[in-house]
Amino acid sequence: FTHFKVLVRKFVSAIASPTNPLVMFLDDVQWADRASMEIIDTLTRDKDSRCMLLVLSYRDNDRSLIQPILDLKEYSAMQVTEVHVRELDSDNVNDMLSRLLQRDPSDTQSLAELTIHKTSGNPLHVVQFLKTLRFEELVFYSEDDVWTWDEDTIRAQTNVSTNVVELVKEGIGRLPLITRFVLMFGS
Repeated sequence: FTHFKVLVRKFVSAIASPTNPLVMFLDDVQWADRASMEIIDTLTRDKDSRCMLLVLSYRDNDRSLIQPILDLKEYSAMQVTEVHVRELDSDNVNDMLSRLLQRDPSDTQSLAELTIHKTSGNPLHVVQFLKTLRFEELVFYSEDDVWTWDEDTIRAQTNVSTNVVELVKEGIGRLPLITRFVLMFGS
């Protein structure tokens, strides 16, 4: 395994340079196994990794799962910047909706509040909810060339799962049959 870590370090050094920096994004690092964390640790301690931006995404609600990440931050040779992503509030969602729907914020305020009510402001759920509204034509482009919606219908006909697996399953279920078939073989 030590040889593999050396190989990863050499690979990163070979492809990352000041003129061609490397950006590596790793999601849900709290689920990484010990070997993967060792490789990440090797990269963060390597002073030759200066031309690499390593972005780690993790949920911090279980201290036992994130202890290896906290250790990385403490001993890293890289500069560490933390960005805490919080739930979206009504103003955030309203700003997003007014821009997406090209409507005045006063027109989208009640839809933003409904969106917050349905999603609890979870950014992933907000995006999935908006995709669902568009897919189910609950938000549509009217004959008057403006985006339109009926909040009573949205309130009655939509339900957003708080389970990420369910969100992904719903999204895959909306894909064309041939796409689902390809995904089945690819997985």
